[in-house]
Parts: sequence; structure tokens; C-alpha cells
Amino acid sequence: MTSSKTCRIRTRDASRRALTVVNPPLDTDNDGIPDTTDNCPFVSNANQADLDQDGLGDACDPDDDNDGVADSTDNCPTVANTNQADGDSDGIGDACDPNPNDGPTGDLDGDGVVNNVDNCPLTANADQADFDHDGLGDTCDGDDDNDGDPDTADCAPLNAAINHSAIEVCDGVDNNCDGNIDEGFADTDLDGQADCVDTDDDNDGVPDATDNCPLAANMDQADNDR
Repeated sequence: MTSSKTCRIRTRDASRRALTVVNPPLDTDNDGIPDTTDNCPFVSNANQADLDQDGLGDACDPDDDNDGVADSTDNCPTVANTNQADGDSDGIGDACDPNPNDGPTGDLDGDGVVNNVDNCPLTANADQADFDHDGLGDTCDGDDDNDGDPDTADCAPLNAAINHSAIEVCDGVDNNCDGNIDEGFADTDLDGQADCVDTDDDNDGVPDATDNCPLAANMDQADNDR
């Protein structure tokens, strides 16, 4: 009988212990935080983050920075900015914009021309000069005359007719940018000027226009059969 009595007592004790474990604090969102202390009792947020310290956890707070603008429309949802100022119109408020000049109405190069109309948004060029009218300002255009020669190699970067692909013509200009002028054309007096541009082809001191032998030196202009 004694043994049987002891066994029944243990059974009752075990039952009591089980009853005390079955009633935990209510945790509706199952985040490990009892509803009574959970700052978002219906939204799981084990970290209980509350940016604006208003008692509502960020996970369920419609205005995390407490600036009066709902997070869904706030351009700085975690930085208070009631005025929603956005100087560069990039959708990020000035208060939280890491680069407040990179939007369409910002001015990255500080030249006074806003980005969305600046033909060199990253290089200051207040005059907006664009020699070849290709939409790129001369300041940032690698080929100002749009002739296919980069400005750094073009002997006439603002003359589209002069470039490494051009055909040399006799005009006193290095048309093909090879460092020579009028190469391949006659130079009767070997003075370095091709006859087509030399006003005294025979170098006799008499201009070709009045020289009776423009290709043969005759300073005295003798003409015995005249």
C-alpha cells in the first residue's frame, strides 16, 4: 500500500508541472516577444527596432521617422524631412541623398547648367559650345569636328575636312595630317611651296602672274622676238 501511495503522488506532481508549462504568454505574431511587450504584436519583429522611438516598431509603423509623411510616399523614410525637399529631382530627399546633385535638375559640374540639359554634365562648360552639333559639348567631346579623328591626333580638330583619312590636295594645307604640305605636287623651284600655291614658281623674283617664263627663272624678262 505504501508503494502504491507514493506512485500516485508522483503522478499528481507531474500533472501539476505540465499544467504550468502549457500556459505561456500570448505571442500572436510568433516572434518570441509576448504581445504585452511587443511593439508590433501582429507583425513579426524579433529585433523590436523603433527608429523614431514612438512605441511602434518599424515593422508596423507607417511613419518610421515620425515626420508626418507616410513611409510609402516619403522620399527619406528613415530621415525626418517634413518639407520633402529634393533639389536635384532624383526622388531622394535632400536630407538623405548621398549625392544631392546627381539628379536631372542637379548640377554635378557646377557650371550653372542643370544636368538634364547640360551637354557635358560632368565637365564644366557654361558656354555649352558644340562645334559639330552632335549633342556633346566641345569640352567633353573627343572629336569636336566629328571627322573620325580624335582631337588628340587630329591636326585640325575644328576642321572636318582635315583628317588622317582625307586626300591631300594642293592648297598649302596638310589635309591628311601626315606632317607634310602638298606632298606629291610639283615644286619647280624647290622652295617647299608647291607650284599651285607658290606665286613665283621659278623663284626669279617676278610673280607668275606677270612672268613671261613662270617656270624658268628669267629675272630680266628678256623677249627678243617681241
